[in-house]
This record gives sequence, structure tokens and C-alpha cells, in this order.
Amino acid sequence: MGTQTDDDGLRHWQIALVAGGFDAGLSFDAGFDLEMREYLLLASVGYRVSPDLTVGFRAGGVLDGELTAEGRTWDVALGAMIGAQAEYRFVARPVTLSGTLGLAASFTATREVGGAGEESSLTALDLRAGVTVSRELFDAVTPYFSARAFGGPVFWTRDGEDVVGSDRGHYQLALGLTAAPADFLALGVEWAFLGETGLYGQLAIAF
Repeated sequence: MGTQTDDDGLRHWQIALVAGGFDAGLSFDAGFDLEMREYLLLASVGYRVSPDLTVGFRAGGVLDGELTAEGRTWDVALGAMIGAQAEYRFVARPVTLSGTLGLAASFTATREVGGAGEESSLTALDLRAGVTVSRELFDAVTPYFSARAFGGPVFWTRDGEDVVGSDRGHYQLALGLTAAPADFLALGVEWAFLGETGLYGQLAIAF
């Protein structure tokens, strides 16, 4: 998701605000699976190095969430997330084909619902690569499809034991739409419908 402009009128900087949430299934080396749900609020800054290459940094917070496993539920506390990403455009028109590579980390804690235990740390690392196909329509609206593959460990402390897990599927398929009411402004929404599912909205300003 993001703002776009013709290469002759290149806007180098983009600031965006992203809000949403995701659901993921994790498997742990201790022999159990769990379901993770988190809600995020992120701010990002991107720099368009060339008409085809954009690099960016994002930071924000884990606002809420929960883990469920074996009939038990843990609340996810307020936490932090940081990340960096690069995007390269391979084909520009009439259909745009681009690739992304990103690395992110989140840091939070959990507490079992109804339990008397203390908070336990929850740290997740995520290395993600993807391809996106899009087509601008009416000079203002751009639908797109994205396919992403990812991996990275999740470190958690459960019942006093340190355990390591990872996503069960390591993939995500998503549909999105961006609309540009002005050449410096874009509004976007994305629905990840398969693999790691989620729903996100974005407001971006380019200059």
C-alpha cells in the first residue's frame, strides 16, 4: 500500500500510518500448537531511492492480543515492533510487478487469563519476502494481489519454561486496494485471506 506518482514527478519521501490485526497459527518445539492474534499500530517512513527502488523503516506498538492453546488463554500486553523493508519494481506498466524483502521484530509479554502467574516475555522475529501484482485504474485506484513467504522464531516463556516456535504455514496471500484522492495522498486497505490472515488500513502522504 502506498502513494504513487509518475517517474517524471518523483516524490522521494512517504510517511504512513498503518493499523490492523492478524491471526497466525504457531507450532512450538515443546510439542504444542497455539493460535496468536495481535492488533498493531505502526508508523513508517519510506525513501524512494530511484523510480524502481524504495527503502523504509517502521516502528510502532502491539496494542492488544491473545494466545490460545490447549483450552488456555493468555492476554498479550502492550509491546513494541520495529522493522525495515526494501521494495523493487521489476515491471512498471501496464501491470506493475514488484518484490519486497523485510525484517521485523516485536517485543511484548503475556499473562494467562485466570492464572496467578507473572508476565512472561514474548519475542518474535520475522523475515519476509513477497511479490505484488497491481494495476492502476482511472488514474486513482489501484487493486493488487500479494503473495508472501516468511519465517522466523518466536521466543516465549510458558509455565516457567522457555520455548521456541514458528508459524505453521510460512505463507500469506492478500488482496488490497489503494485510492489516491490527491497526488500526495493515498488511502489503502488490505485483506490477507489465506495463511497468516489479517486486515489492515493505511493512510500515506508522499512529498
